[in-house]
Amino acid sequence: MSQRHLLRCALGVALVAPVVAFAAPVLEEAFRSSDIDKLGKLISTYISARNDNKGLGKAEEDLAKELASLEKRIKKSPLAVPGEMGKALWSSYSYEKNQKVRKGKVDVVEQPAYWDEKVKFGYAIWTPYKYDPRKSYPLILCIPDAGEKPADHITENWIDSDIRDNAIIAAVPMPEDTALWLESGGPNTEGGAGDVLFTFGRIQRLYAIDFDRVYLVGRGRGVEAAVTIASKYLDRFAGVIGRSGDVAADMPAENFKNQALYFTGAGAHTTSFEERLKKLGYDVLQRKDDGTEKDVWTWIQSHPRNSHPTEVVLYPTNPIPTRSYWLDIEPTDAAGVVYIRAKLDKEANTITVEGDGVKKFNVYFNDDMLDLERPVKVIANGSEVTRTIQRNLPRALDFVYSARSDPGRFYVNSMNFDLPPKPPPPKDAAK
Repeated sequence: MSQRHLLRCALGVALVAPVVAFAAPVLEEAFRSSDIDKLGKLISTYISARNDNKGLGKAEEDLAKELASLEKRIKKSPLAVPGEMGKALWSSYSYEKNQKVRKGKVDVVEQPAYWDEKVKFGYAIWTPYKYDPRKSYPLILCIPDAGEKPADHITENWIDSDIRDNAIIAAVPMPEDTALWLESGGPNTEGGAGDVLFTFGRIQRLYAIDFDRVYLVGRGRGVEAAVTIASKYLDRFAGVIGRSGDVAADMPAENFKNQALYFTGAGAHTTSFEERLKKLGYDVLQRKDDGTEKDVWTWIQSHPRNSHPTEVVLYPTNPIPTRSYWLDIEPTDAAGVVYIRAKLDKEANTITVEGDGVKKFNVYFNDDMLDLERPVKVIANGSEVTRTIQRNLPRALDFVYSARSDPGRFYVNSMNFDLPPKPPPPKDAAK
């Protein structure tokens, strides 16, 4: 797989306590373990065929046949069970094939850089002594302080035995120029956000991580970077943790409705950021100024990712963010306050959307969100439409290939909708 494709997948980006290393989540016992293994191999074959542009039709046909056979046995479409399909997707990574894992050591893994394949890019990673690739582990993805080497960051700042025994810890090599830390990067250009997402993309393909327990942690100067990056990639991280650092003075709060945050040793900008969050009604930030590693670990265990939040809020900027969890929008240059808010009502099988400055939006669907056996009603700024959403294998595979889906949330179709202008307030509203 090319480095450019890895970065694209990452940018498209990258399973109950006290047990923290466990197999993919069991949402419904519809599939046998042998079903999951076989589907995982077929998904892996499909991805390889698509990468190589060879044998793609047969790979998709074989997968469709297996799903059809499974449907006969379980009496429902396997695509209607996203939790089980997520386990099959997790199995497709075949983590046991990575024979280069150095257990119980801080290892520096070098890869060709995404911006220049002649440049070596070396992230540091710790895997537990008893690492088992058949289980999934929380990933603590760290942005060290300025001047800290990734390996030194892990060795000096992550020493608690509970964390080391039960989590994978990785540290990102950020650009020497801190002015680049918030940049996305790309071909011929390094950026700190690109470094974080590239590292995440590599790790999720090589190490047995739990996709619903990925935590972005900044230390010192890395705190601002971690919070800023999370604000642009609103569905990738279970939580964001700041250690002995501060957020940006002007950090917007609107997009953090579903993003868990935890700070130790935070500064004055974090205090004002917390106040803005509370004014919006977002109870997502916890802080303990004298918090220790044990406190961080306790918080991590109780904050998995909310993969399908009932309500999503997006205040877009150009070029990103233009998506939030199961909703995204077309880029817009509208003036003024631009936003979109969408709510799921599974009982009524309805999505209610309101916003301003957005003309079109796209919703990704699965049966954890709504019942796709029934028509779905969408109410957009008061205008109602009803649609039938078909589960669609080619679309589901597209989402897998582009990293729009992951083992924690498996989408089976998407649909575009218009967002009409907001109706004017009643004439007597000002009275």
